[in-house]
Amino acid sequence: VSQSRYTSSPSQISGTMLIAPPNGSKYRGDIVIPSHVSHNGITYPVVTIGASAFQESAVTSVVLPEGVRNIERYAFDGCENLKTITLPDSLTAIGRAAFQGCKKLERITLPPHLFHIGGFAFSGCFALNSVSVPKSVTAIGEYAFAVCSMKEFHFPEIETLAGGVLSNCKDLERVTLPAAVTKIDESVLFNNPALKQITMLAAEPPALE
Repeated sequence: VSQSRYTSSPSQISGTMLIAPPNGSKYRGDIVIPSHVSHNGITYPVVTIGASAFQESAVTSVVLPEGVRNIERYAFDGCENLKTITLPDSLTAIGRAAFQGCKKLERITLPPHLFHIGGFAFSGCFALNSVSVPKSVTAIGEYAFAVCSMKEFHFPEIETLAGGVLSNCKDLERVTLPAAVTKIDESVLFNNPALKQITMLAAEPPALE
């Protein structure tokens, strides 16, 4: 995709956000996001994928460049043909429902400096069978990995496990809860019929909410 197909908005800080096109056009196929775009003769680094930028489009693969720090809410929501996404090490936050309903997404490698995964971020990614959450993550929102297909999940060292994070994961067999956890929502593991093993690393039982 050429740079001219993106609408860019210069950031007041240090870069550019890719936002949804105003005419409602949709992207399709394999997408490679440029690391820089030009605006009024000035070149800016791409640092954010804006809210709903590719929502419900027909993209099949996406490569994000090094330098992108944020993927905002609904950025790839409903991209039912999306099979692969390459995330840069620079990424620190994935917004609410950013990849919700990406039904063909099977695997994703989360970068080592990621600290925030928003609610419903990967909810409804039916084919998602492999995900490793890095130790850097300090917050996972509600229903972030609901209705996915992984068999095993290890929580990073977060204190609160939000509601429904791993709910309705029909193939989930093993879950490891972190030593740092102090609060667990009662619906965090709701309706997982294949669940066989829960490993609790906390020295004291966390509060159930």
